[in-house]
Amino acid sequence: MAYEQVARLFGFASLDLSGVARMACIFPWVDYIWSMEFSTIWPIVFLLLTYLASRCAKKVDEWTYFAFILVYLVFPSNSSAVLRYFNCVKFDARGDSSRTIKVLMADMSINCRSERYKLTSIFAWVMVAIYPIGIPVLCFATLFWYRKRINPKQAVEELDRLSRESEELLEGPTDMKTVLSKRISLRRLKTEKIISAGVKQRDGLGGGQRRS
Repeated sequence: MAYEQVARLFGFASLDLSGVARMACIFPWVDYIWSMEFSTIWPIVFLLLTYLASRCAKKVDEWTYFAFILVYLVFPSNSSAVLRYFNCVKFDARGDSSRTIKVLMADMSINCRSERYKLTSIFAWVMVAIYPIGIPVLCFATLFWYRKRINPKQAVEELDRLSRESEELLEGPTDMKTVLSKRISLRRLKTEKIISAGVKQRDGLGGGQRRS
C-alpha cells in the first residue's frame, strides 16, 4: 500500500483547515489552536499508554516497530502544524487609524497579540522541540546506537576472509572438473559459514535483549 493511502487513513492526525472550519460551524471553540494541540498530544499519549501495555505483556520489541511507524505517519503533518503556528501576518486597521492587526495566517480568527496566543506559544515551542527537532535527533541516536547490529564489523571481516579463501581455492590446476569441484566446494563453504555467522549473531542479539 502506498504511503499516501496509509497516510490518508491517519488523516485525523493532520491539520486540514477546511475540516476545522466545518467543525467550527458546529463547535465554536474548535479552531487552529485546538486542532494543533489535539493533533500533537494524542500520539504522545497513545504511545505512552501502549508502551506501558507492551511492558506488561513483555512485547516491547513489537511496540518499537509500531512506534516508529506511527511517528513516520504523524511527523510531517505535526511538524508543519507547529511551525505554521508562528506564521502571523499584519493588516492595516480600517479608517484613519495607524494601528495594525496581527492574525494567524492559518486561522485569521486568532489574534497573534492575544493572551491565549502568547500562552499557547509556550506549548508550541515544546512541540517544536519534540517534533521537528526531537524526532530526527531520536532517529539518528537510535541508528547510531544500533550501528554495530545494522552493519556488524565481524560480518564485514568474514566476507573479506571468504573472498581471500576463494582466490586461494581457485589457484592450482585449471582442468574443468577440478575448477568446477572447487567452485562447488567454495559455494558450499560460503553458505555454511554465512548461516553459522547468522545464527551466532541472532543468538547474540537474543541474549542481549533477554539480559536487557
